[in-house]
Amino acid sequence: MIDKESLKRISILCIDDDEAIRNVMKAFLRRRFGEIYIAENGKEGLELYIKYKPDIVVTDNGMPVMDGVALVKKILEIDKDQPIIMTKSFADDEHSKDCKVCANIIKPVDADKLAEAICYCLGL
Repeated sequence: MIDKESLKRISILCIDDDEAIRNVMKAFLRRRFGEIYIAENGKEGLELYIKYKPDIVVTDNGMPVMDGVALVKKILEIDKDQPIIMTKSFADDEHSKDCKVCANIIKPVDADKLAEAICYCLGL
């Protein structure tokens, strides 16, 4: 069992273009984890990633400006070991086949599955 103090030390960057999803994710993540950074597209997400270097990144696949696959590739150029979880609307791998992520979560995102994926990807 992971203690709450350990979870509160985890920083997360969450990127999604849907405002309602961002708000739900932010509320959920803030209750369980530490510092939460929120972006609405991949470009903004990359800027926050470079600035804060979060412990884990949770990104949507389909977004304007820079999609999730492009974002993941850019992040992994900076840190090839960065844990990343991708949320997507499709169960197939076609939408993220060239993308190395720790876990894929199909939308709608189940909060408990997301928490489990975060802990799994961080080796907790």
